[in-house]
Amino acid sequence: MVDLEKFADRLTKAWSRETSSLWSLGNPARGQCGVTSLVVQDVFGGLILKTPLPQGPHFYNSIDGRRFDFTADQFH
Repeated sequence: MVDLEKFADRLTKAWSRETSSLWSLGNPARGQCGVTSLVVQDVFGGLILKTPLPQGPHFYNSIDGRRFDFTADQFH
C-alpha cells in the first residue's frame, strides 16, 4: 500500500491553477477538494464525504473509518 503521508506530499505538489481555478500561491489547497478526494478514493478506496459550507460543498475522505482531509488547510 502507498504511504498516505508520502502520497499527500505528492498531491500537494501537483496542485496548480490547472487543477483548480481557485488555486493561488497563498492558498494552494483552495478548490482542490473535489479532485483530491476522487484521487484518494481511487488509490486507497473508502468513501467520499461531503460537508455543505457557505462557499460551496467541501469533499474529503473516510478510509477504514478514519477521516482524511488533505485540503483542510484551505480554510483559515
